[in-house]
Amino acid sequence: MYPKNSYMLRIAIIFVIGSALVVSAYINTFKSPPVLDDYHTFVREPSTHVTSFDLEHIERLARSKFGLFRFIPMLTFGFDFFWGKGSLAAFHITNMVIHIFCWIACFFLVFQLDSLVRSKQPVKASDFLMFSAAVASVWALHPAQTSAVTYLVQRMASLQTLFYILAVAFFVGGRAAFERGKRVKPLALWVACFMCSVGAFFSKENSAMLPFMLLAVEIWFFQPDLPGRLLRKWLSSLRSIRAIFCYTILLSALVWIFLSVINHFAQGYSGRHFTMGQRLLTESRIVMHYIFAILVPNPNFLSLEHDVKLSTSLLSPPTTLFSLIALSGLIYFALVYRRRYPLITFGILWFLLNLTIESTIVPLELIFDHRMYLPSVGLILAVLEGVRLVGNRFCVSLPRDQRQKLAWSSLAIVCSLLSLLTFYRNEDWKDIVSINKDAVQKAPNNPRAHSNYSLALKRAGRYQEALDEAYKAIELGQDGFEEHVVATTSIVSVYMEQESWGRAIAEGERLLEEKPSRFDATSLPILYLKLAECHRMVGNLPQCYHYIVKATHILQQFPSRLSTDKRWVYVVMNSLLSDAEKENVDLDGDGSPDPGMLSRGEWIARKLYELGDYEAALRYAQMLPGSPVAEDVIQNISLFRERTQEQSEEWSFAKKYLLRPWNVSSISLATAYAIRKYKVLRPLRAVGEKLLDRDGLVDDENPDTHLLRGWFAFEEGRYEAAVAEAKKSLELTPQYAKAWIALGFFEQAAGRAQEALTAFRQTLELYPGYPKRRVLKELMAKLESEIPAGPTGNSSTQHASLM
Repeated sequence: MYPKNSYMLRIAIIFVIGSALVVSAYINTFKSPPVLDDYHTFVREPSTHVTSFDLEHIERLARSKFGLFRFIPMLTFGFDFFWGKGSLAAFHITNMVIHIFCWIACFFLVFQLDSLVRSKQPVKASDFLMFSAAVASVWALHPAQTSAVTYLVQRMASLQTLFYILAVAFFVGGRAAFERGKRVKPLALWVACFMCSVGAFFSKENSAMLPFMLLAVEIWFFQPDLPGRLLRKWLSSLRSIRAIFCYTILLSALVWIFLSVINHFAQGYSGRHFTMGQRLLTESRIVMHYIFAILVPNPNFLSLEHDVKLSTSLLSPPTTLFSLIALSGLIYFALVYRRRYPLITFGILWFLLNLTIESTIVPLELIFDHRMYLPSVGLILAVLEGVRLVGNRFCVSLPRDQRQKLAWSSLAIVCSLLSLLTFYRNEDWKDIVSINKDAVQKAPNNPRAHSNYSLALKRAGRYQEALDEAYKAIELGQDGFEEHVVATTSIVSVYMEQESWGRAIAEGERLLEEKPSRFDATSLPILYLKLAECHRMVGNLPQCYHYIVKATHILQQFPSRLSTDKRWVYVVMNSLLSDAEKENVDLDGDGSPDPGMLSRGEWIARKLYELGDYEAALRYAQMLPGSPVAEDVIQNISLFRERTQEQSEEWSFAKKYLLRPWNVSSISLATAYAIRKYKVLRPLRAVGEKLLDRDGLVDDENPDTHLLRGWFAFEEGRYEAAVAEAKKSLELTPQYAKAWIALGFFEQAAGRAQEALTAFRQTLELYPGYPKRRVLKELMAKLESEIPAGPTGNSSTQHASLM
């Protein structure tokens, strides 16, 4: 063993050199631009624009669209904005520092694992340092990690990785100390493991795999016979009828949970251009792409966007089958040889397990390079352990000192090369044009790559090229995988820059009419507002107002994703009203010029209230003390919030019964509700109906009892019985919006459109903040158009999407 001072000096030297290499690899990124998700995460997210770190700002960050599950990254974005005064360099410096900490955490984890595996071998401490430094440095300097370091928003991935690795490392350290008979040290390390686990859970949802990884650590390094013992214990317990019954119940519950999860994720594929089965098949090839990109650190394999051919069967394309065979082989090797090669097999398990969430059934996009960040730790560990085993076999004749020199020299060469490759990859990030040009060159058939390149070229003043790329993006679009609106926005923006207002209007409106049947609507508000501005510039003020209204309606549908776009509405509306005031123009078609007798602020406050933007309406109204119009708006918003709060608390059956089964009636209602709600339980419909009809099991004075009976009757086609039950519910609680909307659907199915409309209107009167208000109003408009034609039947019933 080395003297302690010499040992610590070696560690310090490793950390200094490693950190210097990481800094040198990322020194050219401090001015790299934000891209893609950076904008809606922190660039245009008001909650991250922190001017002082107090409790109010921290609470705002916790209430961001990402919630608590990504609170820590959002907190760091706010901190960077605070200390860096909005400078991009501050965000990049923090990302690089986090990456260095991840490198140290990786070193710590590998050191723990290597010490554990080779604890009984005649190995010197310097060997542990050498291997730990090799794995951590190759991982940290690999160009694949630029996707999580230079791409700012992927700090979420790097922070999750930091806490995840530390949690596993502390768990390993605690278990090793426990095996040695220690008691205080393991407890301290397990507390640290728990705290890091919490940090991982508050960084990104992928940390859900952490408990499974800790279980794998226990099996791989401490109790390799644990699966066998559990299996034998389970088989022996099957001799008991009680155990068989309990296992049957447990298995049924697990099957129900599994099918519910599958059904939940299946709904997310409605907006994708691939099915769940196609995604699973395609991901096998993508995982092999990740493996290849890690084993061969070529920057040309890395890109913001990728062209991915869908796998529609095992042989289409044929590489799908080969990929599945290769992955099956890796899994087989990891399970069968885990005792002989614990580090190699554990590395394979780490790689595959940490890709499970993003590379299986969750309806995410198919591929992103940053998904390699955490999994690549395991693959690099497995590869370098294999290299070490082979090297030890072939270099056994060399003296130990020469083997050490050869190993350190080889590591220095590899790390230097990786550092250069990472620096080279980061050159693609030097500006917004270069990174998007790189994406187009590497993914020429990807519509988003072309639309983003078009926007970048527009910002650079290269207008004709921007138009060419935008039209290319539109041409490449397909159902569920298109950038039609973004590309159209780029085209309109180019003509606006050239002050060709008429051409911008003509081309923008033409392309809007040609938009695909399924398209991403989240960019529509910006396009509408640009068209509104174009109409204002040519003097067509009513049409300008028309587009402002359309933009506002879309913003109501995506309140969390598009909150930053609302400010553009107010800017355009102020400019419009100023012009209307000068020219005495009627904007809203009510027959009188706007703003009429109202002040500009009063008119805007009232219109925003009418359009459903209550937050902005309240803000404008509060700036007008003493105004009767403003007071009326404030009073109406207060009433709106009061009614919405009251109805929302009573709306959810799940919250009232499934989560509060405190008595027999609640349990019966919860069971009946679950049977009706979840498809997997539909065969038990008869049980649900009996629970609702059995005396003593449910409370007939509870309006929800009658409401559930009504829904069971409705789904069996007994519409009159359903109407009768809904009316009984309303007799008990006349102000219950959930019963009114149910009555509306029942009356519609019974062929009484006018009565249905009355019920729907009452629903919206009682519950003005109903989340699916727009969909219900569309249904009401359809019913109104059908009333002269006679009964509607139940052909247009949309109750499932509205309840």
